[in-house]
Amino acid sequence: MEIREFNNIDELLEETKNDKESTDYIKDRFPIRFIFFPNKDIFKEFIKKMINTKNVKLKFEEIPMSCYLTSEDVIKFINSKIEDDKDLLIVPVSEIARFYDSKSFSSLFQQLSEIEFRNNKNKVRIYIPIIGLYSRFEKEFLKNFSREEWAPIWKLNSIPDKKINGYCLNIELNYKKVENLSDNYTIIRTFEDWGNLWKKEETKDILSLCEEINYLFQYFQPDSFFNFENIDTYDKFLEKILKINIPIPYNDKEKEFWRELIEHTIMNNIRNFKELIQKTFKKIEVLYDDIIELWVRGNKFQRWLLKWCVLINKNWENKYLYKVLEDIDRYDDISNLELSLWLKIFDISVNKEKEIFDERRKLIKMFYNLSMRSPKNIEPILKEKFSKVSNLKLKQKIRYLTDLTQFEKEQIILCLIQGLRNNELTKNEILELLREIYPNLYYYLGGVNFSNLDEENRWVIGYFNEYKWSKVLDEVSNGLLNILNEKNKDENSFAEWYWKFKTSKDILAQIEKDEHTKIVWIDGLGVEFASLIKNIVNNSENYFIEDIFIGRTELPSITELNKFECEKINDLDKYIHKQNPYRHPKCIVEEVDIVNGIIKNILGSYDKIIIVSDHGFTPFALKRYGNVKKYDFEAGHEGRYVWLDTLGENVRNNIKDNNDYIRDPNNRALVALKYTSLGDIPRREVHGGATPEEVLVPIIVISKDKDKINYEISYKRTILVKNPILYLDITPYPKYNPYVIFKNQRLDLSYDNSEKKWFVNLPTKKPEKYNLKISIGKFSKDIQIEIKGGMKERDLL
Repeated sequence: MEIREFNNIDELLEETKNDKESTDYIKDRFPIRFIFFPNKDIFKEFIKKMINTKNVKLKFEEIPMSCYLTSEDVIKFINSKIEDDKDLLIVPVSEIARFYDSKSFSSLFQQLSEIEFRNNKNKVRIYIPIIGLYSRFEKEFLKNFSREEWAPIWKLNSIPDKKINGYCLNIELNYKKVENLSDNYTIIRTFEDWGNLWKKEETKDILSLCEEINYLFQYFQPDSFFNFENIDTYDKFLEKILKINIPIPYNDKEKEFWRELIEHTIMNNIRNFKELIQKTFKKIEVLYDDIIELWVRGNKFQRWLLKWCVLINKNWENKYLYKVLEDIDRYDDISNLELSLWLKIFDISVNKEKEIFDERRKLIKMFYNLSMRSPKNIEPILKEKFSKVSNLKLKQKIRYLTDLTQFEKEQIILCLIQGLRNNELTKNEILELLREIYPNLYYYLGGVNFSNLDEENRWVIGYFNEYKWSKVLDEVSNGLLNILNEKNKDENSFAEWYWKFKTSKDILAQIEKDEHTKIVWIDGLGVEFASLIKNIVNNSENYFIEDIFIGRTELPSITELNKFECEKINDLDKYIHKQNPYRHPKCIVEEVDIVNGIIKNILGSYDKIIIVSDHGFTPFALKRYGNVKKYDFEAGHEGRYVWLDTLGENVRNNIKDNNDYIRDPNNRALVALKYTSLGDIPRREVHGGATPEEVLVPIIVISKDKDKINYEISYKRTILVKNPILYLDITPYPKYNPYVIFKNQRLDLSYDNSEKKWFVNLPTKKPEKYNLKISIGKFSKDIQIEIKGGMKERDLL
């Protein structure tokens, strides 16, 4: 067997001419000429020149490749095209044989080599040009071919072109989207596309979407022209086809997300992971504080991507959300995140510093603000988990609590009571804890400066401070009793302070109003809630407290004698009347929540809102606070007053005045002066009596901040950790002292007269990007800064 090698096409063409003129009988007997080419371009050039050769009768035939062809199909086709007076040029045999197994490959060439002409007087030749298969041909066929008598094999030597990479896609994808890659790849959809590949001018890498070809890939062997690779996982597709490094560990169980990632990447022409994040979430950069909002608003794929956005960021490894997301593997809805935000803290055994508890509370609150869900369903499992940390020290245990569920708020109060009684906490320490974990109760316990309170009536401030602490701690303090026994010692001492206050109706009449003023009557709202309302309003978006006055009600302190002609909200009053019995701390928690809800609901379109009330109420007439039954009158409001006209004449005439009750100014009723009941001891909070908490009510004037100033703020977005001072230019000069909220902490700004700038020293030693809120009165602006260390940090995304 003769193997002839050539250095160029001209030498090869000259050989075809010589071969035709040869008188060698063997060459005429065996017409098949296997011609091996190193690349497609030379292959095509040869075909073109052969077809255009003058004085040569040549028939050019393409084997139709509408489906898989066996070696028998190829032989049958060639035999059908043989004519006794024309040479035959057959293509593309190599593209058919390329996916044959070894047996079929060898069989094809064996059958071709056995084509024999006994009488080839016209010296017909059958040319079989083959691209890139010589090594396999030599290994699987030629070395086992034992017949000596046979025509020569021609091999054109040339420097091979760069190999064409072929990729068989054996993964589920939307192939219509994959076809968008046709600018960079030749897309093979069918066997016919594969058969026509040799005709294409441009040689690009190949993506095979044809199931049959992809199945047959198992028989493919690399050659000098093609290198095929099976793409059977999505991470391979990203790496090999899209040339993108996705720093997410591949998990075959997450196929649906990898599939969507690929399709999203193709359709949006995404070039890297950073761009993937930007285009998926429509943000230049996803910050830590963005994660919860994006998770709540996102779909399954986005949540999966967000998880890994957090987990691949080494700067976030010690963050609570990092630990929360580690175990999440379902993304159908937001319930898994909700549960994990609550419960992951109980599984963390190390590094549970104060910051991680603060972060947890912040994230949980953010979740519910964005999702509009109620945390009520979480309470049963939360109770069970909290019971497992009940033996911790008080200051450790209380960190596990938030102010989002009824159970937790009650537990906070019980913990504080325990801490105070065991001397583990002072009142100041309690206030600091409440500021962080239960702000509304902190506001409730706060103070108020009443606009109409003169010096001689400032005892009211101390009284209500003692009253509110007593209510929260579930015991009547000596301080409260001392003031009450002094001010309500008897009818004269009561009258001395009572008549110094104007009625709430008189105060309301003196407040300026217009058509944009809304008057709201909150039934049962006592002075105790004024500080809570002040903070709720001042923390709102567009309203502020203009004035808070303190007024008195008519006696008895009941609705019938203290009505207003305006919109009435009776949620609070209805609640106390339905208590059966009063329960601590449940009731104080729910009362604070009711007032909070009322105030947030009434803030709306009115420029001015005036809140009035008909009476307050007290829990301290209950038996649990040491009261016993002393009288047997048929009293109203569970013993707080008695209408005299309901008593028999004999009873009325024998009533002896004492220091437990007084007569109202019109001598219509007996009114309890302190906490002693005039009838049966009540089971719930009550009103109608003459204690300050029953008869003193707030008149609160709320205004819309129409004169809100929009400040221009400029600042350097990057500062160094070794000197973390943030300087700001604020224009115009602020009307109120500005401050920033940094890591949930309020920091007041100072003014540098020489630099004409405001500045604040940020308490951190950690290089990171931070979100801050700058506040000036009602104006606020969110900014982002980056605190850098001494060395440049690599951008993880």
